[in-house]
Amino acid sequence: MASLSLRAQWIVLLSASVLSGALLQIFHVPAALLLGPMIVGVVMGLSGATLRIDKRFFCWRRRFWAA
Repeated sequence: MASLSLRAQWIVLLSASVLSGALLQIFHVPAALLLGPMIVGVVMGLSGATLRIDKRFFCWRRRFWAA
């Protein structure tokens, strides 16, 4: 997984998350839209994905709680 570019890793993550969530939803699995992406994230993390979320995306929380 680490041999893929970051863009390719994000595409794999997003598409596999949507697909797995929809598949679990079809089979009426409880919390399917939460479990599908979580399973994909765990599998990608264990297989060496190097994705990181930028800290700037978490700044809104500090401003929101400070008010």
